[in-house]
Amino acid sequence: MKKKSEIIFSLYAKKLSSKRLAESFIQEVLVPILGEGGSVAILFSGHLGAGKTQTIQWMARALGITERPKSPTFTLWHTHTFTVKNKVCVLHHVDAYRLKDPRELFSLDLKKAIQRPSTLCFIEWGDLLQSAMPKPFLLWHIDVKEKNTREITCTLYD
Repeated sequence: MKKKSEIIFSLYAKKLSSKRLAESFIQEVLVPILGEGGSVAILFSGHLGAGKTQTIQWMARALGITERPKSPTFTLWHTHTFTVKNKVCVLHHVDAYRLKDPRELFSLDLKKAIQRPSTLCFIEWGDLLQSAMPKPFLLWHIDVKEKNTREITCTLYD
């Protein structure tokens, strides 16, 4: 079966613009989905230092999560709760960097967690899990173009 994907957007952004994009994406795209009980998985990819963790921190803040999410490199998975339209929602923040095989994470019931109602899953180094991810999911790729400029591409895999 052929993979079906569609680029949602691709743009160049400076740091402040990247932050605004992350915040707008949360409010305009993800909050309505979560408010209706939907679930969303976003795989973040990019070189070391591209801004994956920073983007997730901006998005978490836009969701109303007050603690600053740290990359779960050694614990693999952190969970945060937040509220959207009076619904308690869950954010699973996963780091796949140290995994040798995607099945390691899925053996921890990630697939079930992703598909629960009002659940958001952010996976750093998500491109390492891309072939094993249940669809649909989004791939948020950050490519460093110069010191403070990034090309950000969001692709839907369905």
